[in-house]
Amino acid sequence: MSKEKIVIIDDEKNIAELCKRVLQEDGHEPFIAVSGEEGIELIAREKPRLVVLDIMLPQMDGMAVLEKIKAFDPSIQVIMITAFASVQSAVEAMKRGACDYLSKPFIPDELKIVVQKAIENVKLKEALSYRREKEAQEFTIDNIIGNCPQIKAIKDTMARLLLLIKLRAVSLPPSLLEEKPVQVRNWWQRLSITKVPDLFHPSSRLIVLHFHIT
Repeated sequence: MSKEKIVIIDDEKNIAELCKRVLQEDGHEPFIAVSGEEGIELIAREKPRLVVLDIMLPQMDGMAVLEKIKAFDPSIQVIMITAFASVQSAVEAMKRGACDYLSKPFIPDELKIVVQKAIENVKLKEALSYRREKEAQEFTIDNIIGNCPQIKAIKDTMARLLLLIKLRAVSLPPSLLEEKPVQVRNWWQRLSITKVPDLFHPSSRLIVLHFHIT
């Protein structure tokens, strides 16, 4: 199991200390904050990948802290701690970006399980992100196989489009497609693209191209 920095935010010191001890036994590096404000400062300083957050906090409550955590870094996994009577609040927190929750009282093994699941989720997302970036970087127009006139036309149009994007063009002129067998049916009128290869990744939402070969 890899060692992770984990921030625990709970105003009940006995609960926070229990979490800290359990996580240390699993080889992690936990930090305790007893208020939302202190927790946010701790997160900004330590940059953990996981936070254990009590939903009931004085002054700034858990929902507000969750919102600030996600604004700071959406990739941080947040596990909510809640009393049994407020499970519905924990469910609402999950809708807002929390990855899981624990109901008080809980046993150490329950904490270990949800933390391990959250860590595995982080690693999976990071692996997928790395794979997508690598695929995007490896893409070139030369990867498109074929020498027929239709394929050559597609390559020519994509080359022109790439050039326009690199020049940070704000629109695609109609002349781009004049007398071409390829029709771009849907595209954004204004572009703000910093990583050109992402345009052609299957998961990209920056622009959608539909080609129709006549």
